[in-house]
Amino acid sequence: MKKPASPVSHIRMTQPRDAQPPPETAASEPPPPPASTGAAATTTTTTATTTRKKPARIHQVSGLKRAALWPLTVLLHLWNATLHVTTGPASASLFTRTDRPFTFALWHNRTFIIADQATRFRPTRPLHALTSASKDGALMGAFLEMLGIRIIRGSSSNYGREAATALIAALRRGSDIGLTPDGPRGPRYTVKPGTVIVAKNGRSPIVAFGAAFESAWVLRSWDGFRLPRPFSRVHLYGRLMPLEEMADTAAAVTALAATLQELNPDVEHDPHRLDQVV
Repeated sequence: MKKPASPVSHIRMTQPRDAQPPPETAASEPPPPPASTGAAATTTTTTATTTRKKPARIHQVSGLKRAALWPLTVLLHLWNATLHVTTGPASASLFTRTDRPFTFALWHNRTFIIADQATRFRPTRPLHALTSASKDGALMGAFLEMLGIRIIRGSSSNYGREAATALIAALRRGSDIGLTPDGPRGPRYTVKPGTVIVAKNGRSPIVAFGAAFESAWVLRSWDGFRLPRPFSRVHLYGRLMPLEEMADTAAAVTALAATLQELNPDVEHDPHRLDQVV
C-alpha cells in the first residue's frame, strides 16, 4: 500500500562541501636495526630508539574553561526541547532494553542530537564516550561530562590501545559506550574496524544509530555536522547487530557502514522517511 504523503512540504537541506582531510593514521614503528655486531650495532640501536615518536600528551580543561562551557549545556537542553523528536516502536524498544550493555555507533555529524537524547532512553545505565587526546577532544569531553556522559580519552593515533582497553572494561562492567566510527577526523562516513573490535571484546551487540532531519543546517566542517533547526522534526532509528554477526570483523565493518548510511539519509532525503515506523 502506498504511504500517504508527508505533511512536510519541503526539506531545507543544503549540500556540504566535499573537501575532506586525509585519514588519521597511527605513527609507524621504526624498522628493526640490521643484524650486526660491536659498535655499529650499538649505534644503530641508539638511533632507532631516539627517533621513535613520543605520544602526544592528553590535554585537560582548566576549571575556568570548564565553567565557561556551562552556558552551552543550557543552550543545548533548550535547543533540544524545541525539537519534535519521534521514534518508531521497534527502535524505541531497542533503545530502552536494559538486559545488557550496548555499543552505540553513530556518524560524527549526528553527535548533537544523541548527546541530549542518551539519558532519555537509558537513564539507569551509564554511558561512556570516546574523545581524542587533543585540545578539541578535551573541550568536547568536558562538555559531554556536563551532560552526564562519562569520558574516555584517546584516538587511533594517540593512546588508542589504552582507550580501547578502557572501553572494553566499561562494557564488561555493564556500561554502554558510544563511538563514532568515522571520528575524530574522518574520512567522513568511513567505518574503521575499532568499533567492531571493541564491541566483540566487550561481548556487546552494536546498535547502529540514525537520525533523519526535517530541516537542518550543515556546517562546513570535515564531517558536514548537522544542526537541526529549532522546532523542526527529527526521527531516530536504531538497528541491532548481534555478536553472532561480528565473527568476521571485515564483513561486520562493511555491514555496519551500509546500515549507518541507510539510517542517516543526507542529500537523497525522502520526506516520507520521517513517517516510517522502524
